[in-house]
Amino acid sequence: MSKRKIALTILLCLTLFGGVASAAYLHSTVVFYRNNAPCTKLTGIPAMLLAAHFFDSGQCKLSATGPHAPCQDEAACHVPGTTGDKKNGKCTVVAQQCVCQLK
Repeated sequence: MSKRKIALTILLCLTLFGGVASAAYLHSTVVFYRNNAPCTKLTGIPAMLLAAHFFDSGQCKLSATGPHAPCQDEAACHVPGTTGDKKNGKCTVVAQQCVCQLK
């Protein structure tokens, strides 16, 4: 086999692996935030997915500001929903974030 074919095969394999890993990361992020609506401001890929309406944000009150702000209390909360239907949950801290954890 020529060096060109070997290099092309390696490049194709790396591209395929990167695509599968990226898709897996996006899927796991969407699944996590679909059941735990974030109440704090997100950054990076989760912020992009929130802006694209892959999941909704929660309505919990925070005791401080910032991306890792704790919840003010464990009160009931709701997620407005993009289709108009409200989902009820409870404010709690998950992965160092205040989220509205849906029932």
